[in-house]
This record gives sequence, structure tokens and C-alpha cells, in this order.
Amino acid sequence: MNQRHFGSFSDVIVTSYFIKLCHGHMCLLKAPYPKCRSKN
Repeated sequence: MNQRHFGSFSDVIVTSYFIKLCHGHMCLLKAPYPKCRSKN
């Protein structure tokens, strides 16, 4: 969501964060990636 100057770096951090949630439990709450929902 924060697409400013370092969108690439931020993207990596956000992706890692979402992936962790995906393997956790918050995947359903906010799963921007189809893989997350598929894992469920």
C-alpha cells in the first residue's frame, strides 16, 4: 500500500509479512495472494 520511493524494498518486506501470515492464520483476513487462499 505504501508505494513511495523504495517500493521494491517495501514490496519484499510486505510480501514476507503476508507470507508469514499465510502460513499462520491471518491469511483469510487479508490474503492479497491467491496462493494464500489456495493453501487454506
